Amino acid sequence: MSGIHVLKLLALNVVLFGACGAFAGMMMGDWVPEGGQLRFLGAVAFIPLAIAVVATFVHAHAGKWTSADNMSERLFGGKPR
Repeated sequence: MSGIHVLKLLALNVVLFGACGAFAGMMMGDWVPEGGQLRFLGAVAFIPLAIAVVATFVHAHAGKWTSADNMSERLFGGKPR
C-alpha cells in the first residue's frame, strides 16, 4: 500500500471512529459531573483517534485490499480496485 493510500485510510478511520465517539459523548455528556467534563471531552476525542491509528496500522500491516480500502479511495477521490 502506498503512503497516500494509508493516509486516506487513516482519515476514513478518524471520521468513522470520531463519529462514534461524538455520538457516545452526546449520549453520556449529561451524566458527567461538572468537575470531570474536560477530562470526559478529552477522552471522547483521544480514544477514537487512538483506535483509528491502531486500526489503520493493523490494516496496512495485513496488506490485504478490502472494502474499507475501496471506501477510503471513493471518499477522497481515488479509483477503487
